[in-house]
Amino acid sequence: MPAKGCYWDNAVVEDLFYTLKHELGIDDDDEEIHPSPKDLQRELTFRIDDYYNSGRRSSTLNNACPIGYQQQYIRAPTLALADF
Repeated sequence: MPAKGCYWDNAVVEDLFYTLKHELGIDDDDEEIHPSPKDLQRELTFRIDDYYNSGRRSSTLNNACPIGYQQQYIRAPTLALADF
């Protein structure tokens, strides 16, 4: 964790919120009516659970989706002490 007041503290979270706002078409400067909290919750649930975790491929995970990568990890054989 960086030192207190380091500008990198919130960079990851700010990037996430920027991406979500951009994809949902929500801008802080918009004068249009924003979605209701219920609609926003439904859309965010879809984006995170159905798209980001199970559909979106990540080059960091060898082009697997996060849930698929986790399932591969769980199915992988574990190393025994004799393997070292």
